[in-house]
Amino acid sequence: MLNLAFSDGYYDKLRQHLDAIKSKKDDMIDRYFPELNAERYDFMQLMDDYIKQLGELLQQNCDTPFVIIGSTVKVRDIDDDYTITFTLVCPHESNPVKGCISYLSPIGKSLLLRKAGEIVNVVTPNGEVRYEILEIKI
Repeated sequence: MLNLAFSDGYYDKLRQHLDAIKSKKDDMIDRYFPELNAERYDFMQLMDDYIKQLGELLQQNCDTPFVIIGSTVKVRDIDDDYTITFTLVCPHESNPVKGCISYLSPIGKSLLLRKAGEIVNVVTPNGEVRYEILEIKI
């Protein structure tokens, strides 16, 4: 069953999240990618795109929750038909055994800003996986 409704305070939480990401963006870039290289540039672009898209989604008042950093996301593996829950966290908080995955991981990047009901294709070191997003909680 899909969870397609916003919980109370969802927009307030999203606006707070957007403000926090904007204010911490430069510190995050320096922390995770201190060297001036292609990885740093890619991360800067990811953060800029994330901030822009999140802002656009908030302005559109879309009626479906979407995945942000800090979200807990329940997905169904379409090919193997099992469900798993991930929480998208900062890289230094990652603990896959506890279901906490970095938003910079292949799965994390694929889930960011996606909505409940969407299907995402994730290219992992072990091959491609298709997930259907069943539920999103902030």
